[in-house]
Amino acid sequence: MSRSLVILLVAILIVSCASQYPPAQAVEVQPAAPTFAGGSPTMANPLVPAFEHIVIIMFENESFESAIGNADMLFFNQLAQDDVLLTRFYAVRHPSLPNYIALIGGDTFGIDRDCTDCFINAPSLPDLIEASGRN
Repeated sequence: MSRSLVILLVAILIVSCASQYPPAQAVEVQPAAPTFAGGSPTMANPLVPAFEHIVIIMFENESFESAIGNADMLFFNQLAQDDVLLTRFYAVRHPSLPNYIALIGGDTFGIDRDCTDCFINAPSLPDLIEASGRN
């Protein structure tokens, strides 16, 4: 894989511990039917190409000091040697769970902690993909 493709994937898909967003407000979410240009989920010319695979790479929250120079993080150290420091990437929240929820649901739905008793009844990205006729 070319260096520029790796850098692009990392740049698009990274999640780090800094946050520039205000805390999310709890919201009442009502499931809604997805909408499509042309009104049909199985339109002849979809707006997004039908990819065979989509790969998402997420990095867990780590500080610069714990990654750079760490023998267990060779990939990050190689990026740093190539002047790729990934210093302008931000998470939606800290800790991690709200970031994962936002990735798949488009919102944190008011969740601001790592919880095991959270439940969200709202459409997600897989729901929208399936509703578009893709699988």
